Amino acid sequence: MTADPMEAGSALNGAMGPYAATLLGSLRQTMDGARAEVMAARRATATRTDLDKARNDYLLAMVAYQQALTIYRLPIPPRLRDELRLLRRVLGDAHSPTALAATQPRSRGWGRRAGVGR
Repeated sequence: MTADPMEAGSALNGAMGPYAATLLGSLRQTMDGARAEVMAARRATATRTDLDKARNDYLLAMVAYQQALTIYRLPIPPRLRDELRLLRRVLGDAHSPTALAATQPRSRGWGRRAGVGR
């Protein structure tokens, strides 16, 4: 089983430098806080809107963490991958990877210069 990269601690500091560890730690804290908000929104006193907003914030935090791991060429923990898949299903098609990618700005000519599509 692949361990969470943040549990590697000092190995991450040595391999990527202190900035990577700080960034990933910050994103992880944001993700953990968003998860706590989802748990709080599941209470009977919360409205459906509160729960959907908390879930959306959690999804965005998980996606940011996943993208940072990918940028630093670190493995995506299976639990994170599975939670992303589950939450996207719960929230609907608007949060699928293809829908999220469609909202990202793209630079012109990127595919030609990188050799994509040849």
